[in-house]
Amino acid sequence: MTPFCTLEWDGKPSQVVTDHLRSLSITLNSGKDPDKCEVTLADPLLQLPAPREKAELIVTLGYQGGRQRRFGPFMVDQYVREISAEDSDTMVITCTSADFNGKGKQRRSASYENSALADILKSEAERDGYQVEIDPALGAFVYDHFFRDGQSLFQLIGEVAEVHDFIEKYSGKKIVLLANGGGKDIKGRELQHQLTRADVQTLTFTKDFKAQYGGVKAVAIDPKKGKRTSAKKELNKDDPFYEIRRLFPDKKVAEKAATSKAKQLKRAQKRISIKTRQGDPDLLEQIDLHLKGFASDIDDIWTPQTVTHDYNAETDGYSTTAECEPKNEARDPEE
Repeated sequence: MTPFCTLEWDGKPSQVVTDHLRSLSITLNSGKDPDKCEVTLADPLLQLPAPREKAELIVTLGYQGGRQRRFGPFMVDQYVREISAEDSDTMVITCTSADFNGKGKQRRSASYENSALADILKSEAERDGYQVEIDPALGAFVYDHFFRDGQSLFQLIGEVAEVHDFIEKYSGKKIVLLANGGGKDIKGRELQHQLTRADVQTLTFTKDFKAQYGGVKAVAIDPKKGKRTSAKKELNKDDPFYEIRRLFPDKKVAEKAATSKAKQLKRAQKRISIKTRQGDPDLLEQIDLHLKGFASDIDDIWTPQTVTHDYNAETDGYSTTAECEPKNEARDPEE
């Protein structure tokens, strides 16, 4: 199969950019960092026009007459002209899926009483010029007391994501919040993919015994008595507890944070790195990735946390790599 790659700038195909393309790398992330695209263009006469700030890039990557996928939109964050006496001059354009300009970096304070998480985040995002879409099951959690304490919107969402074990996906000024390892998109559609040994160039499986903990402890302030109270989530009886070093507004939130951190620690005990034999446009972050035909401790459902698609126009090469964690187990009946 012959790899296929085209680029659109501001909604229009750009043959000039496609003709000058040397390489392209797309990194799909699961929260914390936005998706990223880096484009390297040949510019021997330094005549390529400078890209416009926030210009939108959409990449179509896949195979001629076969599977193809549109990635983006990405927005131009920066560009670099690289001049070399030994190699041809280039322009490197870096784009991300998020618009980090504007009020999203402005620090604010706010408080809420008896409010659902979805209502809180949508309200705070709207104040800063952003739109939030959240998985209904995550958004239904009710805070008796919620405080935004001098944080930017991005800091606030990152902190709440840690407490509730969800991921934030950025697309311009839209922020989509999904359960980590849920294997579904915001509309509830299942995202499934399978790889066998025949599909894989290399696979590295790691089991880290040092990452084991006896459980997680979180501390809250009783809003009525003003005294500290703790919440615990047990894992392995013979290992020390992991202590979350922050105070929560009440025990209910502390329990949620302890449960989420316990899931994160358990997932961190195993990890897999994959490089496919051929670039795979259907290998995406946060899908249910079924691995079959390897070994008993590998054959399971995994969640890609980071996926990178690399395309080299000079060699016509396309490769895909993924860093994966075990998929979350069934929801804890105590939640």
